[in-house]
This record gives sequence, C-alpha cells and structure tokens, in this order.
Amino acid sequence: METKLLDLPDSNKEAVYQRMISERQNIAAGYTADGQYQSNVIKNTTDKDVSIIISEAEAKAEKIRAEGEAEYMKILSGAYNDEGKADYYNYIRSLDALKASLKEIIRRSFWMKIQSLRRSSGETIKERPG
Repeated sequence: METKLLDLPDSNKEAVYQRMISERQNIAAGYTADGQYQSNVIKNTTDKDVSIIISEAEAKAEKIRAEGEAEYMKILSGAYNDEGKADYYNYIRSLDALKASLKEIIRRSFWMKIQSLRRSSGETIKERPG
C-alpha cells in the first residue's frame, strides 16, 4: 500500500484552517460559559453562607447584650435594695432633673432678654429657634 501526499488548493486550505479556528473558538466559548456558570454558583453559595453567618452572629450578639443587661439590672437592684441606697439614688436622679430644668430656664430667659433688646432697638424679631 502506498501513501500519497495530497495537497489541497490554497482556497481549500484557507477554508479548512478557518473551520478549525471556528471549532476551537466554539470549544473555548463552551469552556468560558461553563466557567462563568461555576463562578456564579460559587459566588451565590458564598453570599448565602456569609448572610447566614452574619445573621447568626448578630443574633448571638443580641442574646449576649440582653444577658448583660439582665445582669446589670440584677446588680443595680441589689445595690439599691435597701432604703438608704434607694433614697440616695432618687436624690441623684432629682438633681439630674433639676439640672436639665435649669438649663432650659436659662436658655429661655436668655432668648427673652435678646428679644427685649431687639425690641428696644427697633429690630424686627424673628421666630425663636427650637
């Protein structure tokens, strides 16, 4: 048996090469599409897992905060359990309320003094802020 070398005409060679290139591009496009699909699956799975982990961490943090608040209230109630301590605590709270009231009174009297000075100078008075 003899093997002969067959040479195709140049126009046929170019068509064969173009078809080979096209087939390789189609295979590459298939691999790219498959890779994109797998990438999206991995990203979506990771995003879901991250969301679950964050939700669980936030729930755990809230539970720990609530337990801490409960412990704080328990300690506080123990600290002010007798009459003398409760009276002192109420006295301190009343001083804080008095302080806040005095600040408001001073602010209002200051504004009234400014209005009075403006009236006496003939300046038009705008609305009081806040």
